[in-house]
Amino acid sequence: MNKQEIYLDFEKTQPVTNFEVAVDGSDRAIIREGRWYVFGESKIKALGNATVRAYDNATVHAFDNATVIAFDNAMVIASENATVIASENATVGAFGNSTVGAYGCATVGAYGCATVCAYHDSTVRAYEKAKVKFKNKEQK
Repeated sequence: MNKQEIYLDFEKTQPVTNFEVAVDGSDRAIIREGRWYVFGESKIKALGNATVRAYDNATVHAFDNATVIAFDNAMVIASENATVIASENATVGAFGNSTVGAYGCATVGAYGCATVCAYHDSTVRAYEKAKVKFKNKEQK
């Protein structure tokens, strides 16, 4: 199983070890509600009203009404009504009715009815009925 670095705080003083694991063979930790901080190479499936702050190289698949704030080189796949705020070099794939705010050098691929607001040097590829609002002069 993948080493999960999941905490209740940014300072990493409150580790979480009793999380549910996906049975689909992906070894992703399932987070259903509350606020969580994930680091390293963690693989997460965020559901319900969970809020996940992802750092380092963590990967988060967000569903339902989950909110993900991604930093560093984190990767987020957002579906349904998920909300993502991506900063630095984070990568986001947005599907369904998900909403993404991209900052820094974030890269976003938007599909379905996803909405993206892009800032700074973000890159967005929009498909189907996706909506993109650029907030800088250099649009990509």
